[in-house]
Amino acid sequence: MYEDSKKKAIKRCLDIGCAYGTLALYCKKIFKCEVYCVDFVETYINQELAKRHFFFKVNNIELDSFPWEGQYDVIIFTEVLEHLNLYPVPTLKKINDLLALNGVLYLSTPDASQWGRVTKYYANYKDMPAKMNELDVVDDHIYHYNKHELLEIIDEAGFRIERSKYSPGLLNRHFNLALVKS
Repeated sequence: MYEDSKKKAIKRCLDIGCAYGTLALYCKKIFKCEVYCVDFVETYINQELAKRHFFFKVNNIELDSFPWEGQYDVIIFTEVLEHLNLYPVPTLKKINDLLALNGVLYLSTPDASQWGRVTKYYANYKDMPAKMNELDVVDDHIYHYNKHELLEIIDEAGFRIERSKYSPGLLNRHFNLALVKS
């Protein structure tokens, strides 16, 4: 992440699905920028840490209106895509709208070709619903994408890949992508 972005002036960073805030703190330290974080629960975040270092709100990126105005130079969306409960393209389009013109979205997610297909909820990501009730949200790996599916939703959401790598992950490899607006 650092190598791609250090050439640009980073003023605002957004961490979607921030959990403990580890990557948010990393952005704060490296870029010395304003950092905003959202997660659909506040279970993991240390509120005192958040108050001192970044702006935090409980927000379901799929269902809720976004809590702040403006755009972001860097958006972190790591290990969240596989947790989305709804068809992913509208959420990715929402994220695209939050990204500044020359901004970068960092996305990582398990590779279904190594992790295996999750069929507990849907046989195909295209079967995922467009709408749902907040009470029906499930916190689980809802769907693992293969390379073809991931490329398809990235394109449909208006992104292009600036850089792509694999990481070994704890169990199996993950896609690691730097995305920009198409």
